Amino acid sequence: MREQSKTDDRIHVQKSDDDTSTILSLTNMNFLACGAFSNVYSGTAITETNQQLSIVIKKVWPSKKHSQQSNEIEILKMLGRLKHKNIMDICHRDIKPQNLLYNPETGLLKITDFGSSLYQPVDHPQRSYQVTRYYRPPELILGAKRYGCEIDIWSCGCVFGELLKGRVFFAGHSSVHQADVIFDAIGLPTSEEKKAMQVDKKISETIINAYESDTSHSTDKFTYMYEQTELQQERSQSRVKNDRISTADMKKATALLRRILVYTPKLRMTGQKLLTHKFFSELFTGTPLRFNGRPIPCLTKKDLEKVNKGDVTLTNESKDTQE
Repeated sequence: MREQSKTDDRIHVQKSDDDTSTILSLTNMNFLACGAFSNVYSGTAITETNQQLSIVIKKVWPSKKHSQQSNEIEILKMLGRLKHKNIMDICHRDIKPQNLLYNPETGLLKITDFGSSLYQPVDHPQRSYQVTRYYRPPELILGAKRYGCEIDIWSCGCVFGELLKGRVFFAGHSSVHQADVIFDAIGLPTSEEKKAMQVDKKISETIINAYESDTSHSTDKFTYMYEQTELQQERSQSRVKNDRISTADMKKATALLRRILVYTPKLRMTGQKLLTHKFFSELFTGTPLRFNGRPIPCLTKKDLEKVNKGDVTLTNESKDTQE
């Protein structure tokens, strides 16, 4: 497990009702789990008025850099779990690093926090204000109320990009600016793409008409991920902070990312095609080892065979059970 370093004994907390801050003293803090970008602890908080509260907190590691192999394992495991849930019409609706518990020694990943999840019949309207902003798909930003589990795939792509980049992939300051950041990277959606996303006409027109294109094109088509100019290094949206991935590997990863982060929900690469993509092939070649020299017990060639066959435990479509 990641080093279980002790959390600070005292923390400042901002109150949501009046924006004032208070100091909490932490005691009996116990390590619970390791997240993709944080450690989770439970314990007791004592207020300045000596009230005691049972709490669970996250200690975030915002500058964590992931190797190419770590990225492959984390994304493959996340996609596998999403595949199983999505085929059962269960949408998580809040995929983000903070909701991923990851064991860096074994490579085991668990998706947590299903408070926003939903059993999603195809034609059942829902609120479009879902998913944490940085990971929110364009259809929701543009007001769609009818959407499927492809929203989780977009969020997964954003997490993938974040692991590669070493910082938030699409960092918008507001919902509208989030759309601008996406438009800068993959262009404006066409009429056909807007129709496929089932966007709200009024909301989408307002956002798109107000959009001002980034004349520098610094994030266009994600090429900045492997071709860093001086200007791109200066701009926060195009600055890459992860130096643990080679240019060749970054190009391969970015090519896959372009297949996931597309406007038309049904065209986002997912399911068996994504799980068996050649990008992940080295994880099943020979006996791959983690950066710590240990094997990867949570991924085996048998897992790959099951995905190729459509194993019921992974895809709910086992060919072994079909007549």
